[in-house]
Amino acid sequence: MIQEYEDHLKKLRQLYIDGTLSQRIAIVRQRVMNPNCGPNQLCNTLGALEAIARAILLDLKINEGQTKVEAYKKIKLSNATKLIEGICAAKGISPTDVFGQDWELIQYAEKYRNLLTHEGTFLREGYSSQLIEACNRAINTIEQEWINP
Repeated sequence: MIQEYEDHLKKLRQLYIDGTLSQRIAIVRQRVMNPNCGPNQLCNTLGALEAIARAILLDLKINEGQTKVEAYKKIKLSNATKLIEGICAAKGISPTDVFGQDWELIQYAEKYRNLLTHEGTFLREGYSSQLIEACNRAINTIEQEWINP
């Protein structure tokens, strides 16, 4: 399955490169006109996961004695996977230990989110659904492990 994601990402990037300006803009307009479509939901769900991980890591760094400003400066530009790795490291565990197979899906969700956001491309529903579900499970796990243990 993971190789399928890798191959699909390459294919989407190539379609973007090969597309005409009007084709690229048409896809962007489709996404804007359909805020609840899978690609937008994936971007939002991964963004929520990233925000939750950032909030937890910020608190952890403050509790270690860093000022709020120092702590925030260190993590403000970190992506979701780096933030999740940070909160897991604070517990002495790996993301794979916490999220199992979803950890790989989360990493692909981030790659897709970057492609979807920066290239304004589209993603068929099957891929979106699997990645969104993995991110939602991760949010639930983080809530259980870090917020309401």
